[in-house]
Amino acid sequence: MLRLASERDIDFLVGIHTISFETERITRKEFLMHLRSNRSRVVICQDSLPVAYCIGVYLFTSKRARLYSVGVMPDNRGRGILLSFLQDFERGAIVTG
Repeated sequence: MLRLASERDIDFLVGIHTISFETERITRKEFLMHLRSNRSRVVICQDSLPVAYCIGVYLFTSKRARLYSVGVMPDNRGRGILLSFLQDFERGAIVTG
């Protein structure tokens, strides 16, 4: 199940990201910036707990959007989560123009 992330998900976001990436980590402060921005969309895939996240950034100065980061817990890889995120991101890009 996909849902929008909120600030109360920050520990899960940082945890998933830390496990998913060895370098170039997104900090807690940067996650909060994306969560609070009207240009970013942070989505979580959740079973009983969040198992993946996706950050999309919509550029209002152009018709471009950027998939900024995707992190998936190792046990949940290969389940089609990325495809769900991409479809959600594409719908969001169409809505924002």
